[in-house]
Amino acid sequence: MICQEEPALFDLNQNLVAEKLFYDKRNPQTQLDLIAAIRQQMTNIISQLLAEQFQRGGVHDLEGRLTVLSILERITRHIPHHVEFLHQKRMAILGE
Repeated sequence: MICQEEPALFDLNQNLVAEKLFYDKRNPQTQLDLIAAIRQQMTNIISQLLAEQFQRGGVHDLEGRLTVLSILERITRHIPHHVEFLHQKRMAILGE
């Protein structure tokens, strides 16, 4: 959306993604490190955007038009879910 004009955005079956991409076999610490690295990289990108670029958008197949800002807000609210899941998985592996 930052690089293209109104790209098509598609809904994903999260359970199927988790299964096909082997979420259950991934190392929790590696996943937490990846989340941290992606957040840092996105912070570098986002900090360069002009205010009007946050209104750039794409068209989601189920939800209609979404903006860069609306997707950033969603991701910001959703990431803690993944972090908590990974924390629980790590605790189970360590037997704590």
